[in-house]
Amino acid sequence: FFLCFIIIFYYFFFLDKNFFILEFLSYFYFFFFQNAFNLKKDYSRYLKFSKSFNHLKMKDAEVSVAYKVNNRAMNINEINNSNIFVYFPTKDKTDLPFLIHGSFETAVSRERLMNPSNFNYDLLQELSNLITNSIKDLARRKLLTQSFIRNILIQAFYDEEKNKTIPGLKKKITELFKKEFLLPDSKSNYYKAEDIYIAVPFKLAEFQEIEPFADIFKKKIHFVHFNNITDPNFNQYYEWLTDEIGIKKFDLDNWLIIYNGFTTIIGNKNIIIKENSGSYKNLIYFYK
Repeated sequence: FFLCFIIIFYYFFFLDKNFFILEFLSYFYFFFFQNAFNLKKDYSRYLKFSKSFNHLKMKDAEVSVAYKVNNRAMNINEINNSNIFVYFPTKDKTDLPFLIHGSFETAVSRERLMNPSNFNYDLLQELSNLITNSIKDLARRKLLTQSFIRNILIQAFYDEEKNKTIPGLKKKITELFKKEFLLPDSKSNYYKAEDIYIAVPFKLAEFQEIEPFADIFKKKIHFVHFNNITDPNFNQYYEWLTDEIGIKKFDLDNWLIIYNGFTTIIGNKNIIIKENSGSYKNLIYFYK
């Protein structure tokens, strides 16, 4: 017990204060609440972002978002069927893959949020701003990955479409990705939408790292990290990147264009790949 408190205070004073509050609450919940009722042990950790502001109806109104991280805080994992928190969980369930909290207006029982409520709507707008702004911080921590976009953001967009939990969240996040250096490549470098491509098929992105194809790319092309076709939200991720963000496709036609005039060695012969040549047509036939 004492060792756990040393660890979380170490986070507060020497590492990252964003981890501290929910780290503390996690251990408090485990030792005092779960042990008292013999519940299943939960060692989950969270990265929390909060914002306080003054509202006409409440001074120091607060909203928070908490992302569940793995044990080493190197990856963000999704949460299933999360509840909305008003200091304690309410009975309002969402499909959001993270936890949200706010000093929302509730019914007398405090089990559900008041709806309609202009105050709650204002808090949800502040919450959407907080979540949007947290993405830049996640990029700084190298936590903004393909997995985060597919499993967290795309799922949050689905919740907005289905439940309208946080109205306008998708629009704000999409606009942010259009303007900022937030789109990750396979090496966790971030680029603006105008400076990065999506490879179709996605294996095409690997060509510039493989001989002899690497020599074709006189200028390195940056590709957004895009693979794992069997993982969840593959189609939704692709459509968001191309239709919403406006990332340009780099397909076989583009590759064949830069291949035009390239000289390669096959066996003991120098082969020049020229448009309308037999070698060029064979490439088109092979890759299409």
